[in-house]
Amino acid sequence: MMRGCMYGLLLVLSCWAPMAVADQAVSGGATSASMSAEEEYQAGVKAAMDDDPVSAAKLFAGAAERGHAGAQARLAFIVKDGSGQKQALELFRRAAEQGNAVGQYGLGLMHMEKPYLDFAEARKWLTMAADQGYESATIVMAKSYLSGGLGLDEKERNGPETVKWLKRAAEFDDGPMIKELADAYRKGKYGLEVDLKQAAEWEVKYREVTGTKLEKKRTKRRF
Repeated sequence: MMRGCMYGLLLVLSCWAPMAVADQAVSGGATSASMSAEEEYQAGVKAAMDDDPVSAAKLFAGAAERGHAGAQARLAFIVKDGSGQKQALELFRRAAEQGNAVGQYGLGLMHMEKPYLDFAEARKWLTMAADQGYESATIVMAKSYLSGGLGLDEKERNGPETVKWLKRAAEFDDGPMIKELADAYRKGKYGLEVDLKQAAEWEVKYREVTGTKLEKKRTKRRF
């Protein structure tokens, strides 16, 4: 089943590149039978960093076929951005069920939208990814509690879970989440008691984080 899936994925991927490069990818020119799955995956990562998406996809496909969870997740994101929604869902699930945080995150994202819309599944997998310290999943969960995404009702959004997710997002120095925490303590939102000291501490943190990010942008432009 997986071999057939990989063949179909490579056909999809081959449509993205000039024919000569695509032929090389499908014929196996970008991979090596002597590689382990981990080596093939790492070679795929390097190819992606070297802006060689066809070789990266071929290498990820080879490692994914041998059950490498990281390769399955990376390949799933590639085909998800193309026309392989069904294949991406299968790959994300295989990676997620092996405990791969990127796969769990990707599977959660797919369940946030049609045709695989299922908010309970989305929350389940995003939470699992966040519990492994995956930043993007944590931010999505925090934003959902603020906006009402993922099918969360007003009662759920106005309780301690929102504070919990805001704090978890704040651990990644997410400016908007830190600012919201400060506002929550200042105004007594989400079931919190008004606590001006906590509010001031989070406001200081917000200024530190945004100031650091601004300085990094200035430095990047300078050099």
